[in-house]
Amino acid sequence: MGFMGITRHCAGFLIDARSSGVRFGRTLTIGHQLMFVSPKYAAGLLKQHKLWPAGLSDAQVLMTLTQKPSWVDGWLKFLGAESVDVMDYSDFEGANVVHDLNKPLPDSLCDQYDVVIDSGTIEHVFDIKTVLSNYMKLVRPGGSLILMTVANNFCGHGFYQYSPELFPRLFCKENGYELKRMVMAEDEVVVFRLAGLRAPISFAGRAYDVVDPALVRDRVELVNSRQTVIMILAVKQRTVPLFTCAPQQSDYAAVWQRGTTSGELPGETGLKARLRTFFNSLSAGTFLELQHTWLPGIMRFGRWLLPKRGFGYSSFGNRRFYQRVRRVPPGNARS
Repeated sequence: MGFMGITRHCAGFLIDARSSGVRFGRTLTIGHQLMFVSPKYAAGLLKQHKLWPAGLSDAQVLMTLTQKPSWVDGWLKFLGAESVDVMDYSDFEGANVVHDLNKPLPDSLCDQYDVVIDSGTIEHVFDIKTVLSNYMKLVRPGGSLILMTVANNFCGHGFYQYSPELFPRLFCKENGYELKRMVMAEDEVVVFRLAGLRAPISFAGRAYDVVDPALVRDRVELVNSRQTVIMILAVKQRTVPLFTCAPQQSDYAAVWQRGTTSGELPGETGLKARLRTFFNSLSAGTFLELQHTWLPGIMRFGRWLLPKRGFGYSSFGNRRFYQRVRRVPPGNARS
């Protein structure tokens, strides 16, 4: 399936999951995933979070992390994985569970794993409903599903890019899941090519915890200039039939429940209510002229005065939507 792997942000997300109590016992990775971080960085994360394997020296840990190919399997065992299975479309990279994720799982694979990790596959699978259903069924009750996939500026990378609107609607009590964390991070992997060598190089930017759009009653959008991934941690509470009701986008669901798209909203007061009343009082022609002629002209004129990327509203600078994740680099951690 191409380059799938664990970048710095993904490694940090897995470490945070382990520190928060996620048990890696029987682990399944979707595709054989590579480590896109240096062995010293990965070892530093273990020290920083007090997950260093008992009885092993620095040299022994680094020996495990420097084996070729640099699969993530050994590092996952340092996080507590007792076994690591690999699922893929074929066994060409050593997968021991061969299955086409566009097709439903056999019963023998359901409720089998403590952790299922996808770090670069789901965007390449066409049947999104089936692949999500498969992932959710693979996890046993009490286990965790960890998804790390593309969110922004990956056009052409796969079939899809994913929105923070989707996952809170999927991982809900109706589907037997609880969404524990959602993070978006600037995370670019560039393939270095020279004399037939192809080496993926990872560049990590900032990371942000993301709010559920339903909680802020708004669309949590992002316009930025760097490749951005979304990382999800969801815990399976119980096994139930999935998608008995199709997920609905939260802002539309709120409108349908309220029964109106205009007029004063319940509990709305002050300037916002007065402005809404004023705009509702305008004739249709005046309002449309204001909306499509005057306001765009004013905004174009003043755009240079305001933050770029949607005037800051649809950027990582919007603190209603995004809260910075601050992580001490392992090189600065105390052993």
